[in-house]
Amino acid sequence: MIYLEVAITPGEVYGGVVSQSDFVLDDDGDEVNYAASADDELTAAGYDYFDGAPRRDGEATGYIPIYVETTGDTLTGAYVRPEMKVLGEDTTVPEFRGEFEIPAA
Repeated sequence: MIYLEVAITPGEVYGGVVSQSDFVLDDDGDEVNYAASADDELTAAGYDYFDGAPRRDGEATGYIPIYVETTGDTLTGAYVRPEMKVLGEDTTVPEFRGEFEIPAA
C-alpha cells in the first residue's frame, strides 16, 4: 500500500471538490485507486486521512492510501479532473490531467 500525500491549493476561478478518487496510480498498466477501504488503517498508522477538499475552503492536506501490486524504482500516478460544465454558462472546461512519479524509498 502507498500512502499518497496530497496538498491542495485552490484557484480563483472555479469551485468544486477535490476528492480521493481524483488520484490514481499505475498498477501494471491499470490506473487504480482503492482508497476508501483503508482509511482506518491509515489513521491507525498516525497519518491524517485526506477526506476531500472543497476548493472554497482553502488549502487542505492529507494522505490517500492506495493499494498497488506493482513494485519498481518509481511508480507513476495522476491527478485527473474530469471535463466539467460551468453552471449558468455555456462553457465547458476540458479535462485536466497532472501526472507525477513516486520514487522508491
